[in-house]
Amino acid sequence: TRNINSLFHFDNIICCGCNRSCYNERYLKLANKNYHVNCFLCSGCNKSIVGRYIEKDSLFYHVQCHDELFSLKCCVCSDKLVTAYKQHRYFIDECYCPTHDTTNTRNCFTCNRFENKEGFHQLPDGRVSCIDCISTAIFDSNEAKPLYLEVINYFENVLKLPIPEGMRDVPILAVDIPSLNEQKQNNQSSSHAGPITRGLTLSTIGQIRHMSRGLLQWDRYTNNYITLGAPEVVNIQDVREVSAVLVLYGLPRDLTASILAHEAMHVYIKLNKSFPDKLDSKTEEGLCQLIAHKYLEYINKKYDQQNNKNKRLNEYFEFVIEEDQSEVYGDGYRHAKRVNDVLPLDIIFDILRTDHKLPEV
Repeated sequence: TRNINSLFHFDNIICCGCNRSCYNERYLKLANKNYHVNCFLCSGCNKSIVGRYIEKDSLFYHVQCHDELFSLKCCVCSDKLVTAYKQHRYFIDECYCPTHDTTNTRNCFTCNRFENKEGFHQLPDGRVSCIDCISTAIFDSNEAKPLYLEVINYFENVLKLPIPEGMRDVPILAVDIPSLNEQKQNNQSSSHAGPITRGLTLSTIGQIRHMSRGLLQWDRYTNNYITLGAPEVVNIQDVREVSAVLVLYGLPRDLTASILAHEAMHVYIKLNKSFPDKLDSKTEEGLCQLIAHKYLEYINKKYDQQNNKNKRLNEYFEFVIEEDQSEVYGDGYRHAKRVNDVLPLDIIFDILRTDHKLPEV
């Protein structure tokens, strides 16, 4: 900080504040600029600076205004972070008081950021979501199916994979957490996306409760989503290698698409008779995570600077896949990624057909 009392002059020059002459008046000469005493204003509050001030990027501030504008603050309670503080493991600009780790501060189900003054939206199954994540969320099966078909087009046109018969016709059902957990427990042999189950590929018949169009409604009074009835029941009667793909509703569009890319890889393996009947979990889930990661990268290439918020979220979803510490999904992904760094997918699939496992690289 500096003090203005030692900076007065009496020359005939022009004030940078009002563009009038400073002749025969006291003025301040600061950073090669000149100001009448009353024109020397704080860039924070636009009031006259008297006494001590702080200069930042050729602008001037009251000490208190500078502190309020530029000191590090908790993203949850806005308290000034003076000593120890913690950061989100990816969104490092999200700093917070350590006490929020042990209090009932809510985290977004999708990005794990703490609730801030903008508030969260709550879904009927108990999950809460930040505004960034809920803004592009997929809420029903009718919205999810086109995303799956976009993934199939990516398989065919970008990855150059031949699409097995029936792959496009697999039912895609958006479900809530209770329905997803119920199907996971009832279908122990089914394949699912990630260490936290957000998608599931079924190979059995039965009844599934899913979110049909119009079932969810925004309640502006409670700032939450409410259901207008019970989830619709669909009967899966066909006996086939893949009876349905389930995906958790209420997730961001691009995350939902990457989950469907993961599940689509399961479908691709199951419908290809040339693949082994059973791959070990680490191999199959690792490949599926590799495809999910590739699809996120593919989506991100289409974003420009105007979509920076979505791109940043997608990069976080990529980060979660990359940093997953589980043996099946995390180590499986990293092994598949190392192999794909030196071998194209068609060669990898040929090796799987003969060796039933990925090569060591």
